[in-house]
Amino acid sequence: MNDALVFLLVFFSILFVARPVAERLRIPRLTVYVIAGMLIGPSGAGVLKDIASLEYFYELGIILLMFSVGLEMKTGLFRRQGKRLAVHHALNSLFPAVGGFATGLVLNACGASSTLLLPLYLGSMFASFSVELIMPLFWEFSTTIPRRVKLFSTTFVTTAILAEITSLFLFSVLVTFRKVASPLEIVALVAGAGVFFFLVLWGLPLVQERVVQVLERRQSGHEEQTRIVFLLLIGVVCVGWVVHLHPLVSAFLVGLSLTRSHIDRRSMAHMEFVATNIFVPAVFIAIGARMDLSLFLSRNLFLYAGVLFAGMAVVRALGGYASARWETLPPRQAAGFGVASISQMTGTLATAVAAKQLGILPFDVFNGIVVMCIVSTFVGPVSAQALLFPGCRHCEAGIELAGQYAEQIRPIPLLAPLSTILRRVHDTSLLVYPVADEEDLFQGVIHFEDVKNLVFDPSLDRLVIAADLLDRSWPVVARTDTIDRAVEFFRQPGVTALPVIEETKEGNIYAGMLLLRDILPRRA
Repeated sequence: MNDALVFLLVFFSILFVARPVAERLRIPRLTVYVIAGMLIGPSGAGVLKDIASLEYFYELGIILLMFSVGLEMKTGLFRRQGKRLAVHHALNSLFPAVGGFATGLVLNACGASSTLLLPLYLGSMFASFSVELIMPLFWEFSTTIPRRVKLFSTTFVTTAILAEITSLFLFSVLVTFRKVASPLEIVALVAGAGVFFFLVLWGLPLVQERVVQVLERRQSGHEEQTRIVFLLLIGVVCVGWVVHLHPLVSAFLVGLSLTRSHIDRRSMAHMEFVATNIFVPAVFIAIGARMDLSLFLSRNLFLYAGVLFAGMAVVRALGGYASARWETLPPRQAAGFGVASISQMTGTLATAVAAKQLGILPFDVFNGIVVMCIVSTFVGPVSAQALLFPGCRHCEAGIELAGQYAEQIRPIPLLAPLSTILRRVHDTSLLVYPVADEEDLFQGVIHFEDVKNLVFDPSLDRLVIAADLLDRSWPVVARTDTIDRAVEFFRQPGVTALPVIEETKEGNIYAGMLLLRDILPRRA
């Protein structure tokens, strides 16, 4: 059989079995992809004889991965938490960055490298952690943890988001200094990058909105909107490459700039499916395939992996512990948040591959980072569960809601005019529509019946805004609630959709919509 067909058969077989294997072993699906890549790669079973065949999958996958990370950011969180967030950021990002630099110096002393590029890169890598690997644990045991711990977990996630931005910024600076030769070029590139950041963060949403309006006048389908978003994404990444910004950073900026823009729900679903179910798995399978398994017989691999894991675990755990203690959490719970922050996977491996390609990261150290990430995905969640939820049994069956609501349904801005409301009505066709303020705090819902009564009076476009139609009494469910609790609300007459919120100290953050039609098959 053709080698390409054999690879495709194995690739989609991995996608099919990854989820049940991950749930059975209680490990992240990304870890399964990395291990599978190692097993089918050139130094494993040899199913994937030429890694170059995955190159296009990998390049697009890494762009979509960072675009998705940026798109899921809730920028309103930063404005609300202010000084508290600055303290947590210093403890969970800046302090570990210094520890990463020190760990790089130790590796240099062990003979891994002779330049400061490795310590500088490790500083950027240690500045962030993969909170997406630990959040399912908080969801699962949400009914057993005190409210104070639950609220701090939200701040913990916000800190992780800011740490991810810091890590990518430091990595971008490192890549820029690697490519330029003179101080004049550095000044020019910094100025160009500043203009690029401004145009992407503030200009791209305006361009996207104008394009969507044109498409709506032409009555183009959501497929056209999907293609336009992909075109904008790849175009911005190409422009960023011209000004020496790595595609990881540019793709993240595009996602961040579109967090508050209106994108058709079906377009969002298409992009999410393509990214999370095909291209992102290809990224992590390719990372595993790049590893040379013969290096597991090498003393250097275990030495480098051991130094990396020890350095990362110590500085990250200390930062997380200090952060939780600053919020007056008890020592045991603070230690749980400390070990929770040692998990490394998504951003770490993405930047590690880029750093290896640019000559910043030696091959042996790259393999050590991959091993460190795999180990951390076991140690972090298991240790956090033992410290935060001692004696608790797994209860995924009751916490079904966390994976059932539609995150693609964006809220209507509180001050949105009637024309904007009508566009959302056209996209979603619900009986109620969520409303949130500029800081992502949930405010209430708008009823379709109220909108319908105003449709045929265009003079009201600027006189009527979302706040005028708001119903603050509509029932809501928390993201960590059970399906049974949601069903109690759905039994009420006329309730077919429920806003899903996340509780924080500052208020309830909108997370998505739970639709009756999506949970009926599970109750049948």
